[in-house]
Amino acid sequence: MGASVEIAVESPWKNRPGQAEGAPSLDVRLLRSLTISREGVALPLPASRKVRALLAYLSLAPHPVARSQLCELLWDVPNDPRGELRWCLSKIRSVLDEPSRRRVEAQGDAVRLDLSDCFVDAVEIARAAREGVKALAPERLRALAGLFAGDFLEGLEIDRNPGFNGWLVAQRRRFRDLHAALLEHLVRQVSEDELFGYLDQWLRLAPFDQRPHEVLLNALARRGRVREGDEHLVATARLFEAEGLDCKPLGEAWRAARAQGERALLARPAAPAIAAGRAAPSSPAPSPGEETLLPLPENPSIAVLPFANTSGDPEQEYFAEGMAEDIITELSRISAFFVVARNSSFTYRGRCFDLKQVGRELGVRYIVEGSVRQTGGRVRLTVNLIEAETGKNVWSERYDRDLSDIFVVQDEITAGLVASMQTQLVLNEGLAAERQNRPDLPVWDLAKRGLKEIYQLTRPSLERALAIGREIGGLDPVSAKGHQLVALGSYHLILMGFTDSAETLQDEAFRAAREAVRYDTRDEYSQWALGMVLGSLLGRYDEAVSAFREALRMNPNFSLAFASLGSISGYACHPDEAIANTEIAIRLNPRDPSLFFRYSTLSLAHFVKGDFVTARDWAQKSVSSKSEWWLGHALRAASRAHLEDMEGAREAGAELIRLFPNFSINSLPFRAVQNRRHLEVFRAGLRKAGLPDLSGGGAAVISFPRVKREALVQRG
Repeated sequence: MGASVEIAVESPWKNRPGQAEGAPSLDVRLLRSLTISREGVALPLPASRKVRALLAYLSLAPHPVARSQLCELLWDVPNDPRGELRWCLSKIRSVLDEPSRRRVEAQGDAVRLDLSDCFVDAVEIARAAREGVKALAPERLRALAGLFAGDFLEGLEIDRNPGFNGWLVAQRRRFRDLHAALLEHLVRQVSEDELFGYLDQWLRLAPFDQRPHEVLLNALARRGRVREGDEHLVATARLFEAEGLDCKPLGEAWRAARAQGERALLARPAAPAIAAGRAAPSSPAPSPGEETLLPLPENPSIAVLPFANTSGDPEQEYFAEGMAEDIITELSRISAFFVVARNSSFTYRGRCFDLKQVGRELGVRYIVEGSVRQTGGRVRLTVNLIEAETGKNVWSERYDRDLSDIFVVQDEITAGLVASMQTQLVLNEGLAAERQNRPDLPVWDLAKRGLKEIYQLTRPSLERALAIGREIGGLDPVSAKGHQLVALGSYHLILMGFTDSAETLQDEAFRAAREAVRYDTRDEYSQWALGMVLGSLLGRYDEAVSAFREALRMNPNFSLAFASLGSISGYACHPDEAIANTEIAIRLNPRDPSLFFRYSTLSLAHFVKGDFVTARDWAQKSVSSKSEWWLGHALRAASRAHLEDMEGAREAGAELIRLFPNFSINSLPFRAVQNRRHLEVFRAGLRKAGLPDLSGGGAAVISFPRVKREALVQRG
């Protein structure tokens, strides 16, 4: 599955019964962050959340609303609720009213907005639902689905306001359901080319609804994409099992779809000798005796083949080739990879070939192939990473994007592909090393296994990684990989709270990180490891930032370095920097197994900003991704406590204690948090959640080393 389809929406305003003639005076958007525009120009909105909340509430109200109801909705026993309501209405008038048109109407003790000459996206959706979605034509469905640019009133929660927040939650659920209904009818009417983009949106909205999964599996079976269907079924089964849901019906549906797809393929007439969008060969392939076979390098070895241009326009060949060339360039910047040069891999342009043969001829373990289709101002890119010897599809991604700025889109897609590919190669290389199962594994294969263990981020896997690193050190003391694994394994055991020997491991991590950089100055993973030890364990913020930037100089698409920059900025109480770097890391590598770290960084950054609602939501996402991550639980408990959700705070605190029985507030590893005020706010939230604050220390499971005061960089 790839990125969602973006639709150029033609306003559904036209030809609506009972509406004024001409274009709408104002365009009001509620299905994202609240915006109001006139003739395409966004109007400045009042900063007050309650003014914007009142405006949104009245925009959807079908009848005048009593002032008392509005006061009860938005104010929790204020000094003068009606006075505050009058003030809010005056602010709304300044936005909506015009000299010849008053839209804020007060009728006795009630208030209403007259937006009959305005376009309101949520009102359009609600009207379509009343008319009946089933009766709508595909063009109308496309336009309505395109109105959903985000969640209903994104970011408009109001602290300590259960009345409005309850209404907001209900409306979000309502419009998500309506969005899902629109998408369900769309996928049953649109062409195969549009199908997958809408399916992607539907699955994100309703991941536990069997219907979109069945539609996707049927579509994959029709196209003969059996491997993708198998992989989707496995991933979905894990998702369902984690929620206690039965996935057997989906398995049965997939078997039936595969059987029907196979029958359809057998019934088709024979096709010309063209494979995966490539032209038939102009000359016969060399016989086995004529093949030039190259040995595999120790490093993960990759060849990027020229991408197929499926747009039907020969003039677009340059764009397809340009995408492949950019990926070659970016992959070549990663010191751990062996990447075949363009001049070699592009000799397969326009030829029909066997990937296993290509792998042997170029001496590579992995093949990257893909297709590009550019049409109507949009580009669709599909990329597959394949293990050449087995033909196994290790990783794939699909993008469907607007080409308003072709070079920005090209750079963004390339960066995301390379970062995600790097993670998948690390994991797959570790599996390949394990499959060899030889007692005399060389250092490089041991290192592959060790790095894969790091990515698992469990206590046993991190202990295995540390042991492998020490083993490599015994075999080859000057191997940067061995020292790198010791540093990464020790660091993560401390960070995750999986050790009672933190002080000893910290010293070992620091020594190993310095040795890794000393023995290989060109390895971004070594610089990353050094930065994490310096920043999170030793509180040496400036040195850590320098190490991360050096890693990014070596590999500009190294998502882990961006992520660690975000974490260090969060601990140092620079929330905007933390959010910016973390969002880059997520965009570059949205399938990273360590995303729960990213989510807790975003939670901490919003906590520092005082936005406890957003902090709570990101913390929840973090613990949902990794239940063993103590910081996600701690942030969830503290955020809920500051939101006065004491039941939820105590529940989160109890879960933290269940996982880490010896946890106490004084054992927090926030030596790098520079601002004492923010740290005390965090601790106060944990106290309110009922977590112990032991004066004597002694936390056995989550016990962190005390850093020398002079090592800290004072900030904030």
